[in-house]
Amino acid sequence: MSTRLASRRASGRSVERPTLSSGRSPRAASATRISRRDTAAAISHLERSVQQFTEFRYRPFQGWFSAILAEACRRERQLERATDLARQGLVITREANFRTGLGWAQQTLGRIAQARGAYAEAEAHLTAARETFAAIRSRYELGRTYLDLASLARLQGNREALVTNLRAAHDLFRTLRVEKYVRLAAHLARQFGVVLSGEPPA
Repeated sequence: MSTRLASRRASGRSVERPTLSSGRSPRAASATRISRRDTAAAISHLERSVQQFTEFRYRPFQGWFSAILAEACRRERQLERATDLARQGLVITREANFRTGLGWAQQTLGRIAQARGAYAEAEAHLTAARETFAAIRSRYELGRTYLDLASLARLQGNREALVTNLRAAHDLFRTLRVEKYVRLAAHLARQFGVVLSGEPPA
């Protein structure tokens, strides 16, 4: 099954086409993001995709789409199911040496742990995701992980980590010209009193 065909079957209107190529636009290289408006609808599409990849014994995408499904379940506050799916995705993608999917699973496990208030566990998973995305030069997901780490640092009361990760996210998204996240990082910086690179103090 081609990547294009697999992604069309999996996505419907709510999931973007996955790509394994580097050197494309940040939007393309970010690989399969879920629209917040369509999360509930995406779950049924993703469930079918995981089933298909399982039947075809295509382990890399079985693990990756399990992680994507886990993220969708997390957004719907189905934390127990999300945890099971993300752990499954973590094991499969690690065994398949598919680091894009591995990073997704690590990132999602971190977000789930944060939602449960398990901040130390969240930090461990998100740090692992940051290292994975950095290693494969998945800069868009790296930037989003910096934002996750900044959010976590705020909850932990770790000002130094908040500033470091927020500045890293802002600088990276500005380099990538992803204006949505440049604005988000700038908004968070104003909210938390963080001075970003190239900006005067408030």
